[in-house]
Amino acid sequence: NGSGTTVGFTITPVSDQTGKLIVDVVDEFTFFTEEAPHVENATVKVTKPSSNEVVAEGKTGPDGHYTGELPEGWYNISVEAENHIAYNGQVMVDAGWEKHEEVFITYDNVSYDWNVVETGVDDQYEIETVATYEGTEEIHTLSLGQAVTGISAFR
Repeated sequence: NGSGTTVGFTITPVSDQTGKLIVDVVDEFTFFTEEAPHVENATVKVTKPSSNEVVAEGKTGPDGHYTGELPEGWYNISVEAENHIAYNGQVMVDAGWEKHEEVFITYDNVSYDWNVVETGVDDQYEIETVATYEGTEEIHTLSLGQAVTGISAFR
């Protein structure tokens, strides 16, 4: 009859059934070196998508694996490791099954730093950009280019 009241709510399906999540963290060294190491000591965080509540968290072992027993359902996973670009994704854990999730995180071998140097003239400074490239025998591609800007002061 149109005279009702609207009440907001959220339904979150829950289960007491569990499954196993096995996260295998890899990078370029896994695929392009003879040793083929997986990423050790990476931080794996598993959260509920609806609330971002952390349900599992830990580090990968020497084999690059993190294993957790979780109630069945969808989860967000994030993986971080030193000198790597972080990964964020989603995974479904099914009851009674092992879910093997391979996560590729890119090795970040270039870092940038800026130094501001006083010139001796009031309010004038020189900015030095320092790029550090960590090279290895296995990964040796470096692309250099020229930055282009539309700001006339920099032409």
